[in-house]
Amino acid sequence: MKYNLSMKIKDLLPYRVRVFLGRGSRRLRYAALILASGAKKGSKTCSVCDRQIRGFVHGGALCPFCTSFPRHRALQPVVGRWVSSAKGAVKLMHVAPDACMRDRLIENPSLTYLGIDKFTQGHYYPPDTMNGDIENLNLANDTQDLVICLHVLEHVENDRKALQEIHRVLKPGGIAIMAFPFRKGQPTYEDATIVDPQQREAAFGQWDHLRVFGEDVADRMTQAGFDTKKTTPREILSDDEIIRWGLLPEEVFFFCRKPGDASFLSEVRLT
Repeated sequence: MKYNLSMKIKDLLPYRVRVFLGRGSRRLRYAALILASGAKKGSKTCSVCDRQIRGFVHGGALCPFCTSFPRHRALQPVVGRWVSSAKGAVKLMHVAPDACMRDRLIENPSLTYLGIDKFTQGHYYPPDTMNGDIENLNLANDTQDLVICLHVLEHVENDRKALQEIHRVLKPGGIAIMAFPFRKGQPTYEDATIVDPQQREAAFGQWDHLRVFGEDVADRMTQAGFDTKKTTPREILSDDEIIRWGLLPEEVFFFCRKPGDASFLSEVRLT
């Protein structure tokens, strides 16, 4: 039962041991890539950790040093530009923070960073992460300028409620960045009767996914109150950046703005 065997094994190991083994595995794969590829030093760059490397591992997706995936490397420069052009310090809520982006974001003096995750026994969370449920956030209305929510909504039971909560805590004019597995040209597929992990993996691509979003997800965002723009790296970044950062040109992101002008990001262009 591959959907939970690896998790059970990981849960038996102390966190530091899991980190050590993961880092060692990535380094070995990177060494094998160097030996096999013959690529010139610095032919790729990770836009998250700023390292020049010979290539990305795990099928060309993962940075061997900071563990960023293409979605992180596509968005990190975009967020940096938005924050640098804002009129004041930006309050950022990062849902289920990915360590690679978190480590870079907390270094930015123009950001007030808040990580939120639903704590699970046996897992480690950075000390600045708040235990919170995206469907019922313990935050006041209109308090955040920016929300980053990557590969989360496919896991939550009520994604529409989660969208409403993100909209509620954003200041008018604030922006939410969202991404998830996406079926281009097709509607969202979900079936609440599918509860077996193996059946979920077959239906939705992963044992703990509850749906695969499609084109109609934009309607859900609009119903939550957002002005929504669907975009891809090809539309917002240069060909050189896409190649050098190891991005997926057609990966889909949603930039969602809460109408109004109270946020420091109100005048930031989404593209």
